[in-house]
Amino acid sequence: MKEKETNKEMIGSIVEACFIMFKKDIEVKIHSFQDGIFQFSSRITEAKNMAIKNREIIKGQEWQFQNIQEDRENIRLAILNNSKEINHLKNEIKDITKNVMELKKLLEKPENMLHSDDAKNNILKESIDFLDLPVRPRHCLLAENINTVQDLIECTRHDLLITPNLGRKSLTEILDALHRHGLKLKD
Repeated sequence: MKEKETNKEMIGSIVEACFIMFKKDIEVKIHSFQDGIFQFSSRITEAKNMAIKNREIIKGQEWQFQNIQEDRENIRLAILNNSKEINHLKNEIKDITKNVMELKKLLEKPENMLHSDDAKNNILKESIDFLDLPVRPRHCLLAENINTVQDLIECTRHDLLITPNLGRKSLTEILDALHRHGLKLKD
């Protein structure tokens, strides 16, 4: 009986040892399984976080795209408005050019030149300052005692060219000023 008891004890010890080993093996497997689940869970969490980040990036890109579309539309409208304004300005320039050409034609007609005797007499009585001459020709004329427009138109080109310090440029300035008022020097 002792043998049987010893065998029973031995079998009990073996069974207990096997159970302990099986239990440890199961615990190890459970820990491995739990680690796997934890790692899997961590990876799922990482994937969720990446998905959230990607969603935020996509939303940001959609917002930027929407802003770009709005900017593009604003630019298109600005260009359209500018082109309308440019066309309007072109038309105004055409109108102004047409008016200037008409005025030029009117001014070139002999009847529009200063020919009335009263107006001519009034101008002839004016000081040479009336002609808005530059300083040099005005001073040269005053030095020669040419004080009025009448005094000036009684001079010839030769008379003016022999005036001290009055050269060709000054003579041209005088002739231009007289021409603007429909007058000329004596021949």
